[in-house]
Amino acid sequence: MRNIFITILFFISVSLQAQTKFFLEHGNIADVTPSTTGWQSSASAIISRALPIGSKQTTTIASTTIAVANALATDITLFGRFISPPLMAQTISGTVTGYARMSVSSATGCTAQSRIKITVVNRAGTIVATLRATLAGVSNLTNTLISYQIANAAALSSYACATGDRIVIEIGIGRSVGTTARNGTLSFGSSSATDITAAGSATANNPVVTFSGNIIFYLGVSSN
Repeated sequence: MRNIFITILFFISVSLQAQTKFFLEHGNIADVTPSTTGWQSSASAIISRALPIGSKQTTTIASTTIAVANALATDITLFGRFISPPLMAQTISGTVTGYARMSVSSATGCTAQSRIKITVVNRAGTIVATLRATLAGVSNLTNTLISYQIANAAALSSYACATGDRIVIEIGIGRSVGTTARNGTLSFGSSSATDITAAGSATANNPVVTFSGNIIFYLGVSSN
């Protein structure tokens, strides 16, 4: 009697969640005007698009210079609001990491750091969730336009968004000491072949904000 060996293969479906990298476009007006709160000064901030790989529009890297609010030593000034494409209904969670180039006209009388805040808005532009409350960078800005890490695997508040919602990435400069009048400068755009991946570089590479999870956009477009 022959022995019969039967091999049974079990296929297990494994879903690997990829990161979602957003490019902060410059001079590219968004199709929604989102609400914003918590900034002492926001009227001069640019409004543009945060576009993932595959949608990036390689806008010229350019600098935006704005007076840093100085009524208090703790004032924060919004320089740019960047709006994602519409989302599919999903739960957004995980962490966020980001890099951008910035400076202040003089560090004398103005100790300042980067600021980043991330919200979700609905179709009307109304804030429905705060994914990341305003976060200060750990390094003080100087008068040289160089790259800074504006978020380092910062935890996001989990939120179940609706179809048509959008992520809004707000970036600016905040004071921690001093009320002397100073201008601040931030650089946005995506025309470089290289993304910023470390602090301390003066090269005009692409500022990026990366979510640890895979975000799905309307019409089923994945961030992969």
